[in-house]
Amino acid sequence: MRKTPVKPLKIKANTPAFELIQLLGDRGAANDFIFLKKPGYFSPNRFYNAVRKLKDNKLIKKEKDKIKLTEKGVLEYARTKIEKTDLLPEGTDCIVVFDIPETERKIRDFLSKLLEEIAFIRIQKSVWISPFDNAAALKELLQLLGYKKWVRIYNGQECK
Repeated sequence: MRKTPVKPLKIKANTPAFELIQLLGDRGAANDFIFLKKPGYFSPNRFYNAVRKLKDNKLIKKEKDKIKLTEKGVLEYARTKIEKTDLLPEGTDCIVVFDIPETERKIRDFLSKLLEEIAFIRIQKSVWISPFDNAAALKELLQLLGYKKWVRIYNGQECK
């Protein structure tokens, strides 16, 4: 498993709050609302405590009977996904290259922040590398966010 840790999670693994972050992220991360109701595996008390904890940490927004991950919540969700990845073979890196238009500067800044949070190293302004096998989890997350059209992800080795 990982030798270099991702920034520590704000939410402990295997808790209702952790599972709720996973549930929200898996259903659409940044833009999919779901009805605020207890999933079958939560007791009502544990569910509402988890919602309160996530809201206090500013990881979700509540709107009437719906909840949504905030930008901070999406970063936390990304950390939970990337946390489970292994090192790539020696000399191989996960490479992320993006070209996001100036009109979408917020997205570009968010993506840079996300990559930094999940232990990528900036090589150039829009080129990042990581020794971890993050490609599949990152592709899934970018698809959910709707950013995939501007981003390319490769696993590669340096030419010698």
